[in-house]
Amino acid sequence: MAQQHLTAIAPELEAWGKNQFGSGDAIITSQSGGANNQVYLWENSSNRAIVKLYGPPKLGLSDRFIAETEFLEYANTVAGDFVPQLLNCDADLRVVAMEYIEGRNFGAKNKPTLADIQRASEFLALLNIDQNSARQVIKNRAADGFFGLTEHAENIEQRIANLSSHHLPQEFRKPSNILISNLKRIWLDVSSRLATSISNSEVVDQLDEKYCCLSPSDFGFHNAVSSADGTKFYDFEFAGWDDPAKAIADFFLQPRIRVSTEHMSLMQKAIASSIPIDILQQRAKFLSPILQVKWITIVLAVLRPQRLETMLKVNVNRTAEGLIRERLKLGNELLTEGAIVGLP
Repeated sequence: MAQQHLTAIAPELEAWGKNQFGSGDAIITSQSGGANNQVYLWENSSNRAIVKLYGPPKLGLSDRFIAETEFLEYANTVAGDFVPQLLNCDADLRVVAMEYIEGRNFGAKNKPTLADIQRASEFLALLNIDQNSARQVIKNRAADGFFGLTEHAENIEQRIANLSSHHLPQEFRKPSNILISNLKRIWLDVSSRLATSISNSEVVDQLDEKYCCLSPSDFGFHNAVSSADGTKFYDFEFAGWDDPAKAIADFFLQPRIRVSTEHMSLMQKAIASSIPIDILQQRAKFLSPILQVKWITIVLAVLRPQRLETMLKVNVNRTAEGLIRERLKLGNELLTEGAIVGLP
């Protein structure tokens, strides 16, 4: 990891950190893996903490700083054993300090066990056990927390329209254009089937808001560590109120640390206090293909010039060529896995 003082970004941040953690010399290490914000491990002789810096809020999108701080504030009270403790935050600097959790990341050599998946379901259940209390703290919807299936479809249309190869090095343009073309073909089929199903009243387009749930969003073992005290989850900048079918489907569709759908019923039961199972299952049937296409567009974020630039800024040890090659490979792999949700 690259060591870097916060003064390299903004002088006032180091003063803020010393005020929080003591005035002794600190080692501040840039943490890799983030795609949106700058994350650092702050260490001195007596303290260790994760310090997260957020960019300015974007018009029309939920504020990631507010989403994460509100969620952690609430989760610390109802599910404190599952998340890092919120230590402090500064709305002017848009910086959050949270507990550093010692543990192992999940991956090929540390795959989630049944016990880990049960922890995830318990976490989701605790978040929604008292939604009236949750609403007193958390006001915002989750990122892309649409309650209409057609709203999700419109979001995908825009995401696909934003994909381009013009800004890429020449060697990546042809494979990117082929990938975009194949994605558009699959999306035409998915969106046509959705429109027909809504027209034939096979599924209700708009979810009644009484059925929404509190979702960590971007929820999965890619944002978790295996600690001595059990699995703990982090990264809640997209959290908020959401369609339960989306919350559950995303848990299984996120591509970084895959979870077998054989555990679907376990996660569905975790959210049973929010929505009847039959409504949840019917909605998930139609939403899952839409969300799988969405995940492919997320993986292919390198095909958006500004997004690629942001990703490189927060992944200081990565090259553009390496990141593009990795994402195109994963995008192609996900495109061929359509059978898991009934895509052609």
